[in-house]
Amino acid sequence: MGMTRRKFLLSATAIGTFSWLTWAHWLPKFQTSQKQAMPVVAIKGYLLELFTDQDAPRLLGKRYLDLYPHHRARSLLLAKRIQSVRPQTAWALKQMLIRQREADFQNGETVLVDGWLLARSEVEACALTILL
Repeated sequence: MGMTRRKFLLSATAIGTFSWLTWAHWLPKFQTSQKQAMPVVAIKGYLLELFTDQDAPRLLGKRYLDLYPHHRARSLLLAKRIQSVRPQTAWALKQMLIRQREADFQNGETVLVDGWLLARSEVEACALTILL
């Protein structure tokens, strides 16, 4: 009992349909967003809104970059993450940074600055107030 024309056409249709459905399911996951990146000025503005004393994050950010100049690129990566999340308000950015800070402490991602043990994301956010 060989393959008949009918069985071949049914198999080919099933394979084609399965391939199309799989492609249609995965394609949106790899498409890049057409939205504009969040402006750097907005990120800096949101960061500074989080602090009542505007000089404090700048001083801490400067001290962090003085102690760990090789971490400058890590701070800029935080800016890229913020741009990709696109928080709409300073409060949304604060919630994002709180979650990141908690994850940093859980994963041991900490930095010692003048005797203070700080989450890496905290000091990177402060460094962004200098870098941006």
